[in-house]
Amino acid sequence: NVVHVLAIKGDLDGLKYFKNTFDELYGYKDRNKATLAHYAARGGHPRVLKYLVKQSNKNILNATDNDGWTLAHCAAAGGHLNVLKYLAKHSRVDWNSLFSKANTGLKILELETFYKNSPHNNKLKGAIDKNSHLLASEAIKAARYDLLLNLCKRETFFNDLKKPSVLEQIIDTIIKQCQ
Repeated sequence: NVVHVLAIKGDLDGLKYFKNTFDELYGYKDRNKATLAHYAARGGHPRVLKYLVKQSNKNILNATDNDGWTLAHCAAAGGHLNVLKYLAKHSRVDWNSLFSKANTGLKILELETFYKNSPHNNKLKGAIDKNSHLLASEAIKAARYDLLLNLCKRETFFNDLKKPSVLEQIIDTIIKQCQ
């Protein structure tokens, strides 16, 4: 509906107008169960997302659509690091859920470089450490050797490489990329 279009386009004034005039549209989800916040994240609009989070009486930060996508999935898939930075400031975001979708984890790894010395980095670091073997495979597939080098500097990644199944998965990925 019209409020979803306003959210994905980043029209904060339009959203505020509809909030004042047609409040019931704010809780409306599309046929895929995506919220206005999903649309704002997809469009790369942290200001709109911040407004929607403040207006919501529930935790919409981890809301999922029918495909299991959260706001962070939507932002990462679109390459919207500005939205991911906004989400990183919230301790309620479940970062581990991101690694179930291809390539979204790589965006999280990119985001972490912005937050090396930030107090918001603990959850990101934990999620990356927990999923480093998956990230390595994704980095190889995407030819993102800068991110692979970042992973190689992590102690947890080397601990993962000691597991035969993890090393086998990474070698398989390299072989497939070389064919």
